[in-house]
Amino acid sequence: MQHIGADQKCTFVAIADVELKRECIAEFKKWFSEVNSKILSHYKGFLGRVLIESPDGRHRIIIMAADKESFLAMRASRQHRELHAKALTFMTKPPSLSFYSIAAW
Repeated sequence: MQHIGADQKCTFVAIADVELKRECIAEFKKWFSEVNSKILSHYKGFLGRVLIESPDGRHRIIIMAADKESFLAMRASRQHRELHAKALTFMTKPPSLSFYSIAAW
């Protein structure tokens, strides 16, 4: 797991509410971690993302970026479009996405 250190400034966060197919949850978690370390970690400004799970089984993805511009550049890439298409195969519907700026630490 990647952690944001003192030398990594995070000013932008995207949060995606996702509804995973029950039979795909374990496979999605494995794929999610592999994508983080093998692909997304190479994008400039990408600081990390985590999948969180509520006690009742709901899932949310938190994506941290150095700034909005680097997040949008990553999201506009061909590779991200391909990853997003693959991610959708694990979901019952497309994710709901919200954007935030860090207001205070």
